[in-house]
Amino acid sequence: MRSFYRFVFSIALLLGLLAGGGAIYQIFIKASAPQPITAPTQSGQPFDDPQDLAQSPLQTLQAQVSDLSDHTTRLQEEVHSLQETLTHYRRHAAQQEGALASLRLANTRLTQRIADLSARSPLIQSGAHLIRRNDPEWRLKSLFTKQREFRHRIVFAQPFRSAPEVILGVSAIMIDPDQQQTLRIRAEEIDTKGFTLVADTLSDSRMREMQAQWLAHGVQDTQDAPTGAGGKQRDEPTAANVTTTAPPSPAQQPAQAPAPGAE
Repeated sequence: MRSFYRFVFSIALLLGLLAGGGAIYQIFIKASAPQPITAPTQSGQPFDDPQDLAQSPLQTLQAQVSDLSDHTTRLQEEVHSLQETLTHYRRHAAQQEGALASLRLANTRLTQRIADLSARSPLIQSGAHLIRRNDPEWRLKSLFTKQREFRHRIVFAQPFRSAPEVILGVSAIMIDPDQQQTLRIRAEEIDTKGFTLVADTLSDSRMREMQAQWLAHGVQDTQDAPTGAGGKQRDEPTAANVTTTAPPSPAQQPAQAPAPGAE
């Protein structure tokens, strides 16, 4: 009986050893066999094929190249936009420069115009001179016609740039009513500094006194322009060239003067 038990125990032990060896063999076989790649892909799933492992870096590189291409395209578009903006600003700057040049030219012309007008500033001077019968400036010009001539130099208080126009007139005259009177006045030897007042009578014409008015107008000489305020003359007319005399009293009954140059 005891031998039978030993035999059964031996058989069970042998079967256990065989089962354990088989399990160990299976574990060894599985450990020795190549395992599938489980690296994650872009989708998060493991590769089932080794070719997928070779294609993954290529796909990643292609994706990066595509991103770089898109980024380069965007940069080119931005550069083109900046070039258009720069061209617009350059065109605008050229227009502004042209407008500024036009303004400078207009300013130059205006300055020149002002200078021309200043150089042509009108100047008007006037005065009067009293001519009397016994003035030593009377001369007998012709013994046959008994023509007598009076000459007196009028000096302007301020010189003109060129010879001015001189206008003469008679503001008062005293004559003998019993005699026929012939009187002429004129301006001679006109220059920038003055003129000669000439009066003559014919035959037996005699006058007691006459006041001749004169007015000269022309262009002011800027080099000799007055330095006083308001553009007034520096020197007032003197008694030598301008004399202001009150008209004769009613008792003297002055006659009206004839027109200048009338006989």
